[in-house]
Amino acid sequence: RNPWGGPLGNLLIDGDFEFSIVIDGEQPQTGWYNATMNGSLGYLRGETGGMCRSGLRCGVLEAERVLFGQGTSALDSAMVASFWIKPPPERACGAVVTAYALPCSASSNVVWQVLAVADQPDSAGWCHYQGAVPERTTATCMYIESNLIGAETALIDAATLLPDDGSTATRALHTL
Repeated sequence: RNPWGGPLGNLLIDGDFEFSIVIDGEQPQTGWYNATMNGSLGYLRGETGGMCRSGLRCGVLEAERVLFGQGTSALDSAMVASFWIKPPPERACGAVVTAYALPCSASSNVVWQVLAVADQPDSAGWCHYQGAVPERTTATCMYIESNLIGAETALIDAATLLPDDGSTATRALHTL
């Protein structure tokens, strides 16, 4: 595991959630905002070490929460948006969150879905979400809405927005 996060070239700020996890009642330094469905900012809980997919920390997603991650855009390139979720037992990957890559500015209502790559978690219990984002000239952010219920939680880690170099098969582009 890389204690500095990664990968190099990630266009999302704090893709491994290391700097977005803060003491209860405090606001994060950079990267991800954790909000209730009515828009109130809240504390993003964290997990450490062996529980996480990458790095030393990862986020804990709770029911009725929205994560908003800030990013930028690749120069002259389409992009691939991606993240990993470790859902509660017996939950299908596609039922855990609804996710989009979207312009960071409020002046555009175009969004691109980021979908679960498989219906069920991999052998380690993780679900990979991925989606294609067309070439853009303005900043791109990520919106992840929890579909968890009650006291359910899921780990979230390794969020990336990378230039599409053609080496990754991405889910079909879904513009809403």
